[in-house]
Amino acid sequence: RAFDIMIRGNEETNSRVGFVSVHVGQQVTVEDNNVGTRVVYSLTNGTKILNNRFNASSSDEEFAIFAAGGLSETVYDNEVANNTITGYGLGIATNTQDTYVHGNTISNCNMGIQITKTINSRFVNNTIDVANNGISGVSTFADNVEFSNNNITAQGFHVKLSLINQKPEESGYRITFRGNSFLNEKQVNFYQTNGINFTENEVVGGIEIGDASNITVSANTKIEPNSSDGIRIYGSHDAITISDNNILEPTGGTRFNCINNSSSTPSAITLSNNSCNQR
Repeated sequence: RAFDIMIRGNEETNSRVGFVSVHVGQQVTVEDNNVGTRVVYSLTNGTKILNNRFNASSSDEEFAIFAAGGLSETVYDNEVANNTITGYGLGIATNTQDTYVHGNTISNCNMGIQITKTINSRFVNNTIDVANNGISGVSTFADNVEFSNNNITAQGFHVKLSLINQKPEESGYRITFRGNSFLNEKQVNFYQTNGINFTENEVVGGIEIGDASNITVSANTKIEPNSSDGIRIYGSHDAITISDNNILEPTGGTRFNCINNSSSTPSAITLSNNSCNQR
């Protein structure tokens, strides 16, 4: 049994399997290190990855931090905070429960944060500036997951969630995006995804919803598209609510609208109290 361990003030580069792997342990802290490869935690609780500087040793480094452990009963109360990450394929990956990811800066990476099989977790006050997708998840589930007060600049999608919560037992699962700022002219995209609450965000760009269910887009303070619709709804849906959003008219062409509802299931779409304002 490994517990009450501090790993601090080290320099690491080009290690074959990474800097630190916390496999089974408790109260392990990895803090204030200069890291060139990666840190992984798995079947652990009370583990903290804090204030480290991740600078990829080579362009082949796939990720900086992997919060793993799945849904094991030994995984809880873990934290990833105030790290700077640059030069990786992916900044932070999660396949875990009960983790708090906050205050991290991810830049000059391909992707920012990727979630897989993640529950009861928070992603707060992170800054992401990446070449591809800011937040992503594909063919997986997530429940009681919150993204709040993050600042995201992405050259792919700000958020790209596809095939999320598609099994019958996952019908009640929910992911919340609240109070985030999406800072450049790219899209937030939910495709074949169930269980999203997207509220009180600021979006420079647009929102796309395709073949989805149980999606609420409400009270967003500003949706400011240019070369896209403000909100585009396409495909077949179940229980989509779009309400009380402040949308500015797109400037990139007359073919774009504040709301473009081309859904093949119009009775499943509720639109109410959305504004469409000139700039």
